Amino acid sequence: MKLTRKKVHWIIRQKQKGVGTKEIALAMKISRRRVQQIWKYFKETGREPILGQNIGRPRKPYVMHEAEIVKEAHERYRFGARMLENVIRK
Repeated sequence: MKLTRKKVHWIIRQKQKGVGTKEIALAMKISRRRVQQIWKYFKETGREPILGQNIGRPRKPYVMHEAEIVKEAHERYRFGARMLENVIRK
C-alpha cells in the first residue's frame, strides 16, 4: 500500500492550499485519479478516508453442514477440490 494516514493528511492539506492534483500525484507517486478520489471523499464527509479496510472480494457465507460434508469426503478419498466436487454430487 503506497498511502499511509500521514500521506493522505498531506494530500488534503496540499489541496486546501490550492496545489494542483498533478503536482500532488507526482510527489506521492500515485495517480491523479486517486488524489481526486481522496479529495472528493474529504469534501463530502469532512473526514480523511480510512485506508486498508474492506479490501478484496467479500467472503461468501457457508453452512457448517456443507463444510462437514466436504471434510468427511476429503478424509475418506483424499482428493483435491475439483475431484471432491464430483464425489460429493454423487
